[in-house]
Amino acid sequence: MKRLYVRWDILIALIPLLHTKADRSRLMRSCKTLHEYILPFLARQGHAKSWEGIASLWDFVHSALERHLLIQELELPSPFLGIRIRSQFDQSTLARCGPFVMHGFAALDTGAYTLKQPDPELKLPWDILIHLLPLITHKADLSRVIRTCSTLHKYGLPILAESCRLPKVPSEFYDLWQSFALRFMKRHPELVLFIRDLELPHPDHCHGMISDRDYYGFLKQAPTAGIIAGASNLRTLRLHGVNRLAADNDIFQAILSHRSLERIEFGEIGLHEGVELIARMEGPVKKVAFNFGCIEYAEEERLPQNRQLVHLLQPFRETLEEVKLMYTPSEATLEQDLSGLGPQVRCTSVHTLVIDVGFMAGPITMDDISYVFPNLRTLVWRCEEDIDPEDAEDQRVIYDETQSHRGSWDILDTWTCDARWVFFLYSRFPVRLWNGVVLGRMKEHIHQFKVAIADIWPRHLDIAILLGALKMKWKCNLSTMFPYCEVTHLNIDMNDLSNDISRVKFKRAINELLMSLRRMPLRFLSIRFGFDQPSSEYSYKGAQCDAWMRDLDVAACIGRRLARHLPALKYVSFQFGQRQQPDACWRIGERTTKGTFVIERLSEATARKVLGASPFAKKLCSP
Repeated sequence: MKRLYVRWDILIALIPLLHTKADRSRLMRSCKTLHEYILPFLARQGHAKSWEGIASLWDFVHSALERHLLIQELELPSPFLGIRIRSQFDQSTLARCGPFVMHGFAALDTGAYTLKQPDPELKLPWDILIHLLPLITHKADLSRVIRTCSTLHKYGLPILAESCRLPKVPSEFYDLWQSFALRFMKRHPELVLFIRDLELPHPDHCHGMISDRDYYGFLKQAPTAGIIAGASNLRTLRLHGVNRLAADNDIFQAILSHRSLERIEFGEIGLHEGVELIARMEGPVKKVAFNFGCIEYAEEERLPQNRQLVHLLQPFRETLEEVKLMYTPSEATLEQDLSGLGPQVRCTSVHTLVIDVGFMAGPITMDDISYVFPNLRTLVWRCEEDIDPEDAEDQRVIYDETQSHRGSWDILDTWTCDARWVFFLYSRFPVRLWNGVVLGRMKEHIHQFKVAIADIWPRHLDIAILLGALKMKWKCNLSTMFPYCEVTHLNIDMNDLSNDISRVKFKRAINELLMSLRRMPLRFLSIRFGFDQPSSEYSYKGAQCDAWMRDLDVAACIGRRLARHLPALKYVSFQFGQRQQPDACWRIGERTTKGTFVIERLSEATARKVLGASPFAKKLCSP
């Protein structure tokens, strides 16, 4: 993205528009010039609602003696602070206040002080105000701004109409769409040309629309089809309940009339009307998300003839870049006829594929995926936590016998998938980063993990270990968890740190785990403790393990267990989700001929650079 530069006078003129003290404070710390101009605005409002707030306000004002002269609005809490206020805030401070809010200060005579009104706010030229309108991303804020005058209302309405999205609360879907279609668009029909992003509510969330007759009657009254057809500049279309929406012929034809869509997200597509709608659509679509709504398994749940997944992608195959398939039918497949009787669909521009199989995997195979998407870089395969693929061992034999290996990748950049499904799919394609692995739900997952890591041969691995289940429930020896492989960058999340783990078993588990790392040529290692539990739950669920983690000698683990046995290891990071110890990152120096080395704890700034350059930067550098 191209960096934008703004003149100093414009930046300074924008300072009064920042109403949040936190925003002003962050901006102020960016440079000395802004610090000089923003400081008076921070001092104007002295709001304190607690003892800590009074102390903070007092320290701020008296860190520079002239700041108390800048206070124009003062808010002080509870009556028992009156004596302290009298002694700390002198008469000259209170005399300059504009709005003077005191909670319960009956004993303090505010009438003795003369109140001064705040300075008038700086005014910006019209051209700058109009250019600032698109920067207001929150609909409620933009709506309030454009109601201030007719000029801003005229220029702000098209911006307000660009994105017609629904709230996250389903109960509000119907009311919002009714307000938009029946009132807003009827008053301003010319704004339909400004719509770029349109979302329609799910019929099941429309209150009172129980029967199809009521629902389709409302769509005609809105008028929904006219809005869709008139939005000729539409680029993103999001539909919920497509199987019912597409049953209305007017809406069906209105959607087909668009030839410039770049992104479509369809939910509850079903097996008939919604599928037919997608198959007949055209346009330079780059992103698609298809949710078929087949949540529960049903035998012989098939798509219509010549309407398989590859046929639904065929109209967009030349421009398509990202594909998301969710809750597909149990018999849905990416397989296509290789006899030459039908056209072959290959989406050569797709770089990201997300498959959320819900409860069933269906007959989607890695052989078909690699053929349909030959230039894929990111693959995400999700499933329900409690569902395991059936007959995984037998399925691997079938895949080994039937796969034609007609498609291939040089290397898959990122694969997010649990070990049980990698084992089931029997992939033979190398992977740079493998994440989404969770070990501990079932004992056999450890065996499947070892086989899978030999199948895909990853270089970087992100894994979560349920320590409580592995040690207490399955009685596993962690010293053999990791097989011999070529992993150079490893992140381990130590989860399920329950009260059942004793100090001895905790230390033994850590020692066994570090011992198993010797089978890998590691250069970077990250270990995180307890990031799977919110702080509110951890206070009672993991209290006993807190002591074990506080007593953990991190430096000794690095020196004795890691650096001596991993000659390529250069950086080690330890993070604690509940702050049992400070997060830290160490650098292991060059080994001498005598086998000695130096372990250096990095500064916070240097550690952040090291973690930011790792394959797990998004996770390790998050606040």
